[in-house]
Amino acid sequence: MTRYLLIVPPLTGHINPLVSVAAELEQRGHEVMWLGYRKLIEPLAGPGARIAPLESSRLRALLEPLQEMANIVRGLESVRFLFEDFVLPLARATVADVERAILEHQPDLIICDQQMLSGAIAARRLGRPWVASVTTTAAILKVWEVADRWIVRTLGRLQEEMGLPRVERPDLSNIANIVFSTPAFSGQFESYQAPFTYVGPSLQARTMRAAFPWEQLNENLPKLLVSLGTINRDRDPRFYQTVIEALADEPVQVIMTAPPGWVENPPANFIVQPHVPQVALLPYLDAVFCHGGHNTVCESLAYGLPLIVTPIRDDQPVIGRQVASSKAGITLRFNRLKPEQVRESVHRVLHEKSFRIAAKRIAASFEAAGGAPQAVDFLTALPLRRKRQTIDFLQLHSA
Repeated sequence: MTRYLLIVPPLTGHINPLVSVAAELEQRGHEVMWLGYRKLIEPLAGPGARIAPLESSRLRALLEPLQEMANIVRGLESVRFLFEDFVLPLARATVADVERAILEHQPDLIICDQQMLSGAIAARRLGRPWVASVTTTAAILKVWEVADRWIVRTLGRLQEEMGLPRVERPDLSNIANIVFSTPAFSGQFESYQAPFTYVGPSLQARTMRAAFPWEQLNENLPKLLVSLGTINRDRDPRFYQTVIEALADEPVQVIMTAPPGWVENPPANFIVQPHVPQVALLPYLDAVFCHGGHNTVCESLAYGLPLIVTPIRDDQPVIGRQVASSKAGITLRFNRLKPEQVRESVHRVLHEKSFRIAAKRIAASFEAAGGAPQAVDFLTALPLRRKRQTIDFLQLHSA
């Protein structure tokens, strides 16, 4: 039996890919402990998940002021905001607790999300083996030179602050980095130098955790999911009205996720819910219209569904480029959406076969990559240093 510690940020999209990996590890007799924000981990990983919670009041104080600003920033400013206002403060606020948790639980291997830098920092300071969980290919590709240089400089300063020598990308492990995609989708962009293992989306143990009116699905109409994800859904009420105006009289059934009260008296061909069991719903759909979140895009492609993507911030423009380059969908500009543009795009992805053919090609690459079982095959084959250190970084620096 091997002990694994999964360290995740308080972000649903960064927890979900590891849920199936954790379930597969446990099924094979290994011990899994989560380290993060219990309020988010437990509903996703299930009530039986073993969770070492990080101190919640400190996390709340960090997270609560961010949502309003997150709804404003775009482009390069959103990258700066992500690191300066979230990733770096989160690392500083949690690194001591993460180090204590590692010393207490003594994992054989740490699996750390890229945006939870305190996990990577703590592992390096304590000399423990760790691998990175890469939940978006935008984070490993060199696609935006100005942003790439700024990120490397910023992360370099953080490493010096934490008493570590600089490496180009401290969020990437020199042992292994599990990427929940495939090159068939991510394309031919230059990537940072690190050992990457592509396993495709991790969907196997994801279960339905939201109620849904399944009886309202119309078997006689093509079905379109419209979703801006968890973080971006409060971005702009005009988005929802634009989609309604575009599709209210069209021969398509629209399943839309929207904040409560934002869509009153929806058209007859719309099902509007605050949340939907997305993975469970995908087999019933014909296309997806989303913000370009890596999980939503890859989950949709795993079912061979063509996409309409309207990127808003962070990695989403890069994911939108990947959708367009792979010819599996259409990319639209969020701030310039027009009803006629939405209507035409929906008609194209539903009726032009080339989009579905490209999506199915990517789906085949995902299936071949193996998902969570392949990730676990790889993780359990890693040669790990079994002898744990008795002198840790904290003791060395408090002497």
